[in-house]
Amino acid sequence: MSNIYYYFSEQTTSICSGDIAIMDNDGVFVLSAAMAQQLSADCQKKHREDDVKFQLFFDAYRHNQLDQLFK
Repeated sequence: MSNIYYYFSEQTTSICSGDIAIMDNDGVFVLSAAMAQQLSADCQKKHREDDVKFQLFFDAYRHNQLDQLFK
């Protein structure tokens, strides 16, 4: 499989076979498998934190209390 080269502004990045794409509320990250393994614990922690925030938002929405979240 060949690499994909992505050009933005004056920079180029490549996505290689075996790289891992991770998406969260902050965007999309493409990491080598080795880097993904190093960051796995931090990514899982962020995912848990995002789940808690989503649940708070959903509960407030369900109970018509969204304005309470932003006080």
